[in-house]
Amino acid sequence: MNSKVFSKAPPINSEQCDPDIAPFYIYELPDRFNKALLSNCSALDPWLNKCPYIENQGLGQPLHKKKSRWYNTPLSWYDTYQFSADMIFHARAINHPCRTYNVSSALMFYIPFYPSIYTPSVFLEYNFTRRDAMAVDLVNHISSFASFQRHGGHDHFLVSGIMVQDLVRPPHIKNGKAFRSNNLLHLPELSNVSVLIIERKLKPRYKNHFGIPYPSYFHPHFKAEMTSWQNEVRRSRRTHLFSFVGGCLALFRVRTSDRI
Repeated sequence: MNSKVFSKAPPINSEQCDPDIAPFYIYELPDRFNKALLSNCSALDPWLNKCPYIENQGLGQPLHKKKSRWYNTPLSWYDTYQFSADMIFHARAINHPCRTYNVSSALMFYIPFYPSIYTPSVFLEYNFTRRDAMAVDLVNHISSFASFQRHGGHDHFLVSGIMVQDLVRPPHIKNGKAFRSNNLLHLPELSNVSVLIIERKLKPRYKNHFGIPYPSYFHPHFKAEMTSWQNEVRRSRRTHLFSFVGGCLALFRVRTSDRI
């Protein structure tokens, strides 16, 4: 495996935990739920070689070799894949000042699973038992912990870098009839777990799902870099403005605006 995959992510420029953020504990999951998924990166997706995109813990390859006025801070710009939020979040959480290593002092518990890596790797699996095997394995592992059982998962959360439609296969569908999707977020053990996901679904509404933005190419190392970029945008002359209105996704018959 390329050593760049696990190189240090851009640090968070903070030494103290914000009092508004609850101290959280990161489960040390077996590698099969995250790191081991990356070991065969060229075969993770039936249509895309993901090796370049999983480098630098999900940020992708740096864009410092490209010349553009937009890349004003070379080390902060990466060729980031749109479905990598779970890897990026994990890297940030590891170095976060609000992370606690003491289970008894934690108010929140983070499950560092990579749905965006696991899901495409079984997109074409016809047998649903095999397609869902890792999801079932994960919830069996997590639900065995006393920290999970104490509140039934209400104080737990996970992050998904892939859209909800790929994680909520309807239970009545039989083998081979549901392209791509697995049943991870339909497993009862996760019904109380908060899910931070790039595209949540409003119909039907999952009250424990919370929408997060897609990752951008810009990953500042320090607050000053963020401020510099904001000032650059404010100074830029924008003579053409545009808006976006969600349309119907033909494959799933749902509106984009219902999934943001």
